[in-house]
Amino acid sequence: MQTFNEAAKSEKHGVRRATGSAKIVFCADGGRTRLAYLNQIWPCRVLLPHRSPNRPTEAIIANTAGGVVGGDKITNKLVVRRGARVTFTTQAAEKVYRSDGSDSYVSTEVSVDASSSAEWIPQETILYEGARLRRLNQFDVQKGSILLTGDITVFGRQARSETFKNGFLHDIWNVYNEGKLTWSDRLRIDSGLGAQHRQPFAFADAAAVALLICLTPNPRVLRDCGRGLLQGSQFGGFTIVRGITIGRFICNDAAKLRQLIADIWIGLRRAAGLSGTQMPRVWNL
Repeated sequence: MQTFNEAAKSEKHGVRRATGSAKIVFCADGGRTRLAYLNQIWPCRVLLPHRSPNRPTEAIIANTAGGVVGGDKITNKLVVRRGARVTFTTQAAEKVYRSDGSDSYVSTEVSVDASSSAEWIPQETILYEGARLRRLNQFDVQKGSILLTGDITVFGRQARSETFKNGFLHDIWNVYNEGKLTWSDRLRIDSGLGAQHRQPFAFADAAAVALLICLTPNPRVLRDCGRGLLQGSQFGGFTIVRGITIGRFICNDAAKLRQLIADIWIGLRRAAGLSGTQMPRVWNL
């Protein structure tokens, strides 16, 4: 098994490729959540900040390569054992750079045991012009547990007036409830965003889109909370599908969407009965 300091790589046209992973397991011990297992392979590194009052236990995943390029493969496995409560996030926005034609792969699997809670709230993913990304987000949730998760995807670098006119995205989301596939979602964009991107039935020329998924014993409470937090905003909406609260959002300003999602997240966390009145501190850096 390679360690953090060993660069797992393959060579193609003389370019270094990264094959990294992080596996993190938390358990409950005497009413407190503690780290039970950690394995990290370059370029992934896991940071465990000191727990402050009124904040849940946090684990921060960092990509020390500075971003993802074509051919990279990143795998995260996050496990929360019975009785534990953990918030997982990323150190910064994940940048997916222009590819030489190879696809990059990012996979995140989250397992939540009964009577526990997990939040997976990565910062936004920025698709550079010409990026190629295949991404899998998979969740296995047991009875009586709570899952809050989501993602923000940004089409190009707004500061450079860049869009995602050329590139590829295949985004898969699977939620298993007590071992049964309960909700699945697919988004596939071939050859970048064309003219259909501007249509109302697509992204309405949005600069960024977001998704929130909430699995709790009382989905209606979170749906109503989310709708109340939107306060008539035209940026998104909430619904319930097979007992899962789903929120979808689009916006022509990525920074504004990021702030909206952060504000809604805090409200949903409170409605779900979880501790913490602020987003992870790395969101403010």
